[in-house]
Amino acid sequence: MLFAIVILYNTLGFFSTMTLCVPLEALWNKTVEGNCHLNPAYMWIAIIFHIVTDFLIFALPVPVVVLMTVPLSQRVMLLLIFALGFL
Repeated sequence: MLFAIVILYNTLGFFSTMTLCVPLEALWNKTVEGNCHLNPAYMWIAIIFHIVTDFLIFALPVPVVVLMTVPLSQRVMLLLIFALGFL
């Protein structure tokens, strides 16, 4: 389910970003004449959604690792290895 949410959100985000400015080059090149409709509220919502999905993806394997029947030190090390991917 989380995978579908991330795929859907990123697909919609890609297409909405591609239509922020017409032509798109006007987004980063101020010398190009274009029509841009940047909405700060949209940008903040997108940033917050990215952060939330990052934390959800990070938390996904935690219950499995906690319930493993291996020594505590190995479980902690495994969680730290997962945490490296979060950086």
